[in-house]
Amino acid sequence: MGRGKKRKNYYSDFKKDKRWRGVLDVGMKGFMCACNLRIKECIREAYNLLNEYADKLEPQAEVLPEDQEDESLEDELERELKDMRQKPSQKKFQAVETGGDSTVFISSTFEDPVKLARNIFEDIYTSKQNKTRFLLRLIPVQVTCKAYIEDIRKAADAMFDEPFKCQPLSFNVYYKARRNNSVVRTEVLSAMVTLVRDRNMEHKVDLTNPDKTIVVEITKSVCCLSVVPEFYKYRRYNLAEAAKGDALKANVDDSLQDAEDCSALKNAEDEVAIEEREKVDNVENGGKNVENGSDRDGNGNASGVNESTPEIVECGPEGDLSSLKTPVVDLDINKTVVS
Repeated sequence: MGRGKKRKNYYSDFKKDKRWRGVLDVGMKGFMCACNLRIKECIREAYNLLNEYADKLEPQAEVLPEDQEDESLEDELERELKDMRQKPSQKKFQAVETGGDSTVFISSTFEDPVKLARNIFEDIYTSKQNKTRFLLRLIPVQVTCKAYIEDIRKAADAMFDEPFKCQPLSFNVYYKARRNNSVVRTEVLSAMVTLVRDRNMEHKVDLTNPDKTIVVEITKSVCCLSVVPEFYKYRRYNLAEAAKGDALKANVDDSLQDAEDCSALKNAEDEVAIEEREKVDNVENGGKNVENGSDRDGNGNASGVNESTPEIVECGPEGDLSSLKTPVVDLDINKTVVS
């Protein structure tokens, strides 16, 4: 009996074939999309939704050259195929691989991803009509960096001036990590609170209804950062939940993050407040040197010196005071005399 022929696989595994996509990397901006394992359908819905609202915000009137006004159907098809084969970096929206099973990143050349996402969710929230089936979340990302605490702090410091150099407001930090155990959650939360309070000391942490939310999404070795408004109004930028509008009020369990995040944010805010109070106290006390343990009272005298006990010094050979270089304090006239 002969060996049977191996059946040819005409249909390649879509999940394993990643040649059509790039990889999430540093220096990108766009949208982090969450789906229910139907990545192909999720990407198609994300493209349709983003292009629809991007054209409303930035309408582009296509003007054909004179030589293309009378082009044939074949020439028009050839031109469209050429546009479809353009490089991913030249496209307005392009899906890239994140390394997660239920997430995909849509890199974008759109100027302000937060503005585009807010227009999408405001329309869905007011109309109460969900426009997607497989696309669950659409979170805008303003910058990506390496998933190290110093890189995260540096990237956040560069983008926090615009949203937080303003009048006092409330803020919160939403933290999410996938396939990464090297970044410490409490360090990131503490760094974000410190950077925000550096812009304005009157900014306060609000865990229920903040004015702005700092979104920190870490996937493997890349961190995605953004500052978004009305994060909990749009149900953490969940498309299906946002379509319910006011019919479903966000309760405490839905608005708050887990207990670890809540306690970490409060502890970080308390630590920053303690440091600020210590700085103010040091300035008010004349900048006393705490490290050397020196302190002075209101008359300028050293509080740690006993005035009734004079300092004992050694004289030179045979009682010669000419070799004495140690200052001698005359306690009667409160001045220093150098022999």
